[in-house]
Amino acid sequence: MEKTYLDCLAVFGVGGAHPGGLQLTKTMLADEEFDENIVVLDAGCGTGQTAEYLAENNDCKILAVDNNPLMIVEAVKRLASLNKNIRTEIADIQNLPFEKIF
Repeated sequence: MEKTYLDCLAVFGVGGAHPGGLQLTKTMLADEEFDENIVVLDAGCGTGQTAEYLAENNDCKILAVDNNPLMIVEAVKRLASLNKNIRTEIADIQNLPFEKIF
C-alpha cells in the first residue's frame, strides 16, 4: 500500500505541518472567546494539535474532522486523555454531517 504525504505525517507524529504552525493558530485565536455553548469545527484536524490546544484552554465543544483515517487515529490517541467534549470523525470537509454534530 502506497503511503501519501499525509499518511507519513500521521505515522511520524508530526503535530502541525501548516504554515505558521501552532504558534500562528494561537495568535489567531488569542482574542476569541469560547464557552460551553460554542461548537468549534477543526476542519482538517490532522493529528489533533489544534483541537488539543482548544480543549486545554476553553470549555467549548470541538468537532475535529479529517479525511485521512491515519490522522484521525493519531488525533484520537492525542485527545483521549483530555476528558473534554471532543468528537473526532473521518469526514470530507466539503460534505460535513452538520445535523449529526452532537
